[in-house]
Amino acid sequence: MGNIHFIGKNDGYDIEVYLGRKNVCNNNDTHQLGFYIADFDLSESIEKYDIETVKRLVWSLDAVPYFPSEGKLLDLFKDGYLKAAGSKYKHVAELVMERYPG
Repeated sequence: MGNIHFIGKNDGYDIEVYLGRKNVCNNNDTHQLGFYIADFDLSESIEKYDIETVKRLVWSLDAVPYFPSEGKLLDLFKDGYLKAAGSKYKHVAELVMERYPG
């Protein structure tokens, strides 16, 4: 979700995230694994990270119980989220994590 929020600049509001595999024909005959998103026109591109956007980011993490809410997995999730934000959006990611009820 951090990649969606900070690299893709999408608020993730009411999106469905799923894992998929795409067959790739190359020399190693390997498969490409990736995350795919289904959006039903409720998410928005992020123009600026204001308080309303932060609320939508928190909602995207809290609306369904996909993401960890306690223990070591929560710590790993938060670390990954902050890493995806990078130094440019670290303050926003920290605010989201403060408000995330996990």
